[in-house]
Amino acid sequence: MAEPTRVLINHLQTNLTDYNSSNRTGGARWVFDNLPQIQDLKKNYYPRIGMEILAEPGELAGAGSDDMISPVTIRMNIYVYKDLVLSSMQGQVLANQIGRDILSELRQNWRTDSTLKTNLFNYRVIGNRQLAFDEIRGLFRRQVDIQVLNINPGE
Repeated sequence: MAEPTRVLINHLQTNLTDYNSSNRTGGARWVFDNLPQIQDLKKNYYPRIGMEILAEPGELAGAGSDDMISPVTIRMNIYVYKDLVLSSMQGQVLANQIGRDILSELRQNWRTDSTLKTNLFNYRVIGNRQLAFDEIRGLFRRQVDIQVLNINPGE
């Protein structure tokens, strides 16, 4: 099994619409594991998505098995710079749209994409919420939380 966040990052980096791709240089990444750098960046570095594992409990798969089944909870933090206007969207509207895009991408591909299908069993959305505006950094934020089943995570 591959690391669930790495599978998700690779899939979203490749397949999710980057509304700011024309302003990024050299195919720069915009989906990161853990929390991406958000301080002292110019607006063309946004939007950014950071991904982290919140919980990874596990239990034995059954009698006579050493396999662990883990419901892994993954949080995706979306950051959009306050003055960034892309595809006629800005601010919280853009952050909300990216959250919907993530969920749509998963819903449409989790059964057919072999990497997602093999590594992210039975995903479910457990949170999709708007967060307060970050006054200090000038960022609109959204969080999307999903849970996936993983067998022997990290192996």
